Amino acid sequence: MVGTHDGFILVYEYETGMQLITRFKALSNISHGYSDGVLVVHPTLPYVLSAYGREMKLWDWDKGWECIQTFELEHYGSISQVAFSPKGTNNFATASSDRKIKLWSHSSPRAEYTLCHHKRDVSCLDFFRGDDSNQYLISGSGDCTIKIWDLQNKTCLHTLDVMSPVTSVISLPNSPYLIIGSEDGTVHLWRSPSFRIERILQIGCTRSVRSLCLVGSKRVLIQKMGEVLIMDIDTSIKEPPELLLHVHPTTLVFELQPGKLSQCSLQLTNDTDQHMAFKLSLTDSVDWLEQFLPRYGIVAARSTYTLILNVFLERDIAEKRFCDMILESCTCEYNDNNMYSATTYWEKFVDQETKKVVNEVKLTALLSSSQHRQSIVAPDKVSWVEKPWIRLLSVDAHPTEPWIITGHECGRTHRCYCVRLKFHVAESFVLNL
Repeated sequence: MVGTHDGFILVYEYETGMQLITRFKALSNISHGYSDGVLVVHPTLPYVLSAYGREMKLWDWDKGWECIQTFELEHYGSISQVAFSPKGTNNFATASSDRKIKLWSHSSPRAEYTLCHHKRDVSCLDFFRGDDSNQYLISGSGDCTIKIWDLQNKTCLHTLDVMSPVTSVISLPNSPYLIIGSEDGTVHLWRSPSFRIERILQIGCTRSVRSLCLVGSKRVLIQKMGEVLIMDIDTSIKEPPELLLHVHPTTLVFELQPGKLSQCSLQLTNDTDQHMAFKLSLTDSVDWLEQFLPRYGIVAARSTYTLILNVFLERDIAEKRFCDMILESCTCEYNDNNMYSATTYWEKFVDQETKKVVNEVKLTALLSSSQHRQSIVAPDKVSWVEKPWIRLLSVDAHPTEPWIITGHECGRTHRCYCVRLKFHVAESFVLNL
């Protein structure tokens, strides 16, 4: 199923060589020119919801693509995303450039209620289930925030700050992870219900993440301008039951500026009632960072310690721009009668006591510049799709089969490609617009 720029929906049968089944008009009024549209397929019912301009309609393909509901579009701006609720078959949510989120039911043309706390356009949203089995909503906005909504009480529970406008959000099924794409090209992994960031990934080029979608339950499809990437997510990794120090971020990106000092800060949060000693060291050797490590410190009970790391290069001579680090931490019997330095304490009470329980957190450091952008994900974690197009417009994944479909603008024509997840173009067809 393809939505065109002038308000038509085209339905194809991909098992018969991309045969066009039907073509019908979803946008009745194009007096205001062409319009970007949103199409979403219901996960269990034979419904497709279309939102074009000021029109939002529900179509039933079992009834010959009959329009069974026309909604009164109460948004004052364009709709940026629609998401069906996985818990109730009759409900869905819309995000809009008017800074509002509206919750709807199939049976009514009017919205049930509105959520509004974002300061700029709401670009994306998704439903997810909390540990209490209740349903929540996550939304992302151009105001560089993510908001978590309690749908039972119709309130905002959390506001999470991001360094860049948020462009896409998805939740991983049957796992506590939320994945966020941003305008600066990074992908953020957050864990619920603590809503603590796990990792920030800069994948491929630095262009904006335009959309995220699931491929099965353990792969995420990432669309950037002119790129499609597949990222594997290992959901078998569990959070340590007794994490001594919470570390943010777990990836440090140093800006390479020859002749100037580059700094990154590491936030170490101690939520326990005991002091924690730590040691930050390299697990492999790189010239540009090993002169500043190892670093030692003590984080007081119920406090946050900010560790500043420096990098200085006289010129761009670094051959290896990645390195792995490890942060070790342990409980510390540190008081006024035991005023050891952090270095002395670690050497005296940790390195020489093999029974001391040490918690470890793995970190990544990256040396980056505008001329040499590198991925901070190991190469085997990302698979690249060949790019035989001029302008990539959209991308989606088959819910059960190993296929993705991409839409492109090639000069004056529009073309769709079906791509197997073995990462070669399997079929292509031109849309007759």
